[in-house]
Amino acid sequence: ARLALRGVASVRGSSRRYEVNLGQQNFGTEGVQWELRVENLSARPVRYRLFTMSTEEGEEWLSFSRTSGTLQEQHETQVVTLHCATDKLEIYPTYVVVENLDNTDDLKTVLISMEMVVSRVTASNYYSVIVDGKAPQAVAT
Repeated sequence: ARLALRGVASVRGSSRRYEVNLGQQNFGTEGVQWELRVENLSARPVRYRLFTMSTEEGEEWLSFSRTSGTLQEQHETQVVTLHCATDKLEIYPTYVVVENLDNTDDLKTVLISMEMVVSRVTASNYYSVIVDGKAPQAVAT
C-alpha cells in the first residue's frame, strides 16, 4: 500500500522528501492556505495520518483541515488544507510528516517554510533599536 503527495515539490534525489515554500507573507494578514493532496496508489485501502515536527522552539503557526484519513480505492485523493497563521513574527520551518499506517516503509516528510515581512510604515510598531551611547561632543580642530 503506497501513498503519493500532490501540490508539493519533490526534493531532488529523494522519493520521500518534499517541500512547500510559501515565500514572503505580510505580517498580520488573514493567513495563507495551501492544498496538499494525498493519493492512494494501491488497489487496497490505505490509512494515513499527518503531524508536525518543528526544527526550532516557537509558536505553532501551522494547522491542518484534517490530521488523518482512509483512502478506499486506487487513485482516490483527499485534500488536506494547510492553514498558516501570519500573526506571529517568529515563524520557523516546520516538517509535516505523512505516515502511511499500513506501510511503515512509506513515510514522507514535507518541509513547509514561510518568511514574515513587515511593511516599512508599520515596522516601528514591531521593532525598535536601542543604542547605548552619549550625546555627541564637540571636537576641537
